[in-house]
Amino acid sequence: SNQILVNDKPVSISKNLNCKSENVLYLWQCNLCQKDDSYLGRTIQKAHKRTNGHRASFNDDKWESSALSMHARIMHEDNFDLNNFKISLVKKVSPQRIRREEFKLIDGYRTYSLGINRYKV
Repeated sequence: SNQILVNDKPVSISKNLNCKSENVLYLWQCNLCQKDDSYLGRTIQKAHKRTNGHRASFNDDKWESSALSMHARIMHEDNFDLNNFKISLVKKVSPQRIRREEFKLIDGYRTYSLGINRYKV
């Protein structure tokens, strides 16, 4: 599908982006949660490199350095693994506007109050 629901609102997903894309807004969703626990983020580097940054946080020493690993550790301690999340690339944005666009998405989809963005890193 070209859309995913986040807190009952549809997010359009770009089919033209891939792991080599840079300057993108991305969406992670927890596969273990019954509700839509989602995380919206941004990266100017290639998406796969940013994913590796999140992956590096899934250990006992660094779990507090990523909102995703914090969510997994607190909510799913027995399944503390990045593989329990799925990623979608939302859209490509110019580096000058990417931070502003990320905040607009987080605010619009309320992922600070209802999602994984609530975990403070």
